Amino acid sequence: MKLVFSDLIKIEKGNIINNWGVDAIVNSAPKTLLGGGGIDGQIFKAAGLGMNQECLLYTGCDIGDCRITNGYKLPCKRVLHTVLDEYKGPKSYKILEKCYKSVFDMARRMEIHSIAFPCLGTGLHRYPKEEASRIALTTIMACLKEYPDYFNKIIIVCFDDEMKLIYDKLAKKLL
Repeated sequence: MKLVFSDLIKIEKGNIINNWGVDAIVNSAPKTLLGGGGIDGQIFKAAGLGMNQECLLYTGCDIGDCRITNGYKLPCKRVLHTVLDEYKGPKSYKILEKCYKSVFDMARRMEIHSIAFPCLGTGLHRYPKEEASRIALTTIMACLKEYPDYFNKIIIVCFDDEMKLIYDKLAKKLL
């Protein structure tokens, strides 16, 4: 069966904590995994105290790596927490790419077949939006190629019209 990226990857506008019909959502987390601002704060608030308690069991998470928790009160079974660092120039792109790859690796280990991603790095971490979007789509496509029969739905959830436009324009070229 031929891999058709446009069938697997969808770009939507909304809030990552909405019901996207996926097994897991991705959280851009701080190294402590104990909640923060932006998307992370929204996810922790919506999930409830259980996620906080589960994250206390970890000793944090290194930049570029991924940890997993239950979804608790969220409309998904699991949350994949990945840690970015603030943008410090082009070398930071490798960290962003590593975050996506570590999410896919964890998803495979935990039998997760559908994932909703926020626009990683484009908020509090200040990555350039166009380049972060390009890295996201190309890395997601590479991970799907590596495991062509495993994942059945990937959603990129854009938080505003600007990000949706950037992703839509890029998707027309890449997908």
